[in-house]
Amino acid sequence: MTTAVAGLGDAALRALVSLLDDEDEASRALVCARLRELLRDEPERLRACAAGIAGEAGVRFAELELECAFEGLDARWRALCASPEAGLDLEAGLGLLCAYAEPGLPPGKVGSMLDALAEEMKWARTPRAEPLSVLHRYNDFLFLQCGFQPDAADPHHPDNARLDRTLERRRGSPLMLVALYALVARRLGLAVSAVTLPGRALALFETGRQRFFIDPSRGGRVLTAAECEEEAARGGPRLQSWQLLPASPRALLSRAALALVHAYARTGDRVRAERLSACQRLLAS
Repeated sequence: MTTAVAGLGDAALRALVSLLDDEDEASRALVCARLRELLRDEPERLRACAAGIAGEAGVRFAELELECAFEGLDARWRALCASPEAGLDLEAGLGLLCAYAEPGLPPGKVGSMLDALAEEMKWARTPRAEPLSVLHRYNDFLFLQCGFQPDAADPHHPDNARLDRTLERRRGSPLMLVALYALVARRLGLAVSAVTLPGRALALFETGRQRFFIDPSRGGRVLTAAECEEEAARGGPRLQSWQLLPASPRALLSRAALALVHAYARTGDRVRAERLSACQRLLAS
């Protein structure tokens, strides 16, 4: 505990938070500066002391706490975006996007959930198992046994654009289902990546010279490149061959961030929509 925090009792901390309802803007700025320091040094104690404070002071403390949390996430996001393309960590980026939605989310939660899901599938990965055989078992596990599927009831809800909530609810957007599919598959030793098409996302499994496309929105239906092209031609312009290539982690994160921007804009959460919009722009810069 720092000297600054140790010198303040709980009553003094509550009194300090209460000063956030001061009408003088300069005074509030000084209080905010001090509270920022305390949130950095001993956040749990300060939150406990502020828990019972209602009214304008309570609202402003919640806003300050959220702003401080976002600033920490911003620093981590900038570091991630500065990574070279080959080293950009898709899983870490998706976890950070979840944290913007829920700042108290433990940093390793998404990875732990993916690990647990892959652990349940270890039985399918025997030393002599053919990759295509493992793929079909994997599809049965995810879509039949676990029941992962799109959220038909409320497809635009922000939870559908969060990987953690997709793992918990077993419902999500096509993009989150594809990301989940690829990240768990890699833990099983399967060469799976993601492909993004207009209004659609697919997983790509490659073994030798064979390429198979998996559609998690349709229970893991397996398609060839020709079948993907035929389906696209029935509904719009013909696919170009480059569109069936794996999407980069940066492109996937950009699309994931944009999906959250749209979802929060629909709910009226302007703070998160603007913050995530800045995240998306940083990826493109």
